[in-house]
Amino acid sequence: MKKKVLLLDDNMSVCKSSIDELCSAFDVVKCRQIRVAAHKLTVYKFNLMVIDLMMPPEGLDVKDEFNAGFYFYKQYIKDKYDKVPVLFWTNLNETPYMEFMKENGGNSQLHYLQKSDDREELVNKVKEILNK
Repeated sequence: MKKKVLLLDDNMSVCKSSIDELCSAFDVVKCRQIRVAAHKLTVYKFNLMVIDLMMPPEGLDVKDEFNAGFYFYKQYIKDKYDKVPVLFWTNLNETPYMEFMKENGGNSQLHYLQKSDDREELVNKVKEILNK
């Protein structure tokens, strides 16, 4: 049975080949909107969550789209799903992620990967996290 992965990204066409590769290796539930992803958390039991940081902040008490993925994590995942690994997958460099990690005590369930054209990089990172 394939491991179930939540993918939250409002623009899945940017790294389509990486997403296609992920879908062939895992049972992926794709969401383009935060409110849809929040609902899916109540429906499925995920082995891992892949979250884009730059998202429209709809449904969140935040106006900064650069951090909407972090706010989604804080509001919906942090306390209820703290045993589920989270991979922040973004075009942003590591700086916002490192600041967020410091704020959250270096949680070992939180991971970071910068988006790239390497179609296998996302799948390899997900496999690495799940095999820990």
